[in-house]
Amino acid sequence: MQGSQHINPGKHAKQFVEKVVFPGLKEGMSVMFIARVIINMVAMMIIAYLFPGIMRVDGFAAALVASFILGIINAVIRPILIFLTLPLTVVTFGFFLLILNGLLLGLVSFIVPGFYISGLGGGILGSILISLVSWVLSVSLTPRPGF
Repeated sequence: MQGSQHINPGKHAKQFVEKVVFPGLKEGMSVMFIARVIINMVAMMIIAYLFPGIMRVDGFAAALVASFILGIINAVIRPILIFLTLPLTVVTFGFFLLILNGLLLGLVSFIVPGFYISGLGGGILGSILISLVSWVLSVSLTPRPGF
């Protein structure tokens, strides 16, 4: 096997994702986006299991699609809405961001079949819980030096 090269499919898949699927992202950002989508998906499934009155997910695929759409909405639409509602956010000392997050989660439930939020209150509480569970999962899964 002197003339043959070993092909690393993981390396090629990563290059494909970074150059074709997410062409404008910096090195490693697409991998981080995918990791965030998976962490948010797990968070949504945990919350739907623990609090079925707030959020309902009809399976793994619905949670994955909802997490992906939420990531896209948070990356594209949310910054624009935050800028447009900045005066209201300042007047309410930032509490309007909770309503905005709830509305965006409601938008995701409108777009994704199999993902349901119980009204604006459920969206607000669901967005808070998703943030908390995602943070706990991210901290738990991040390698720390010295361990």
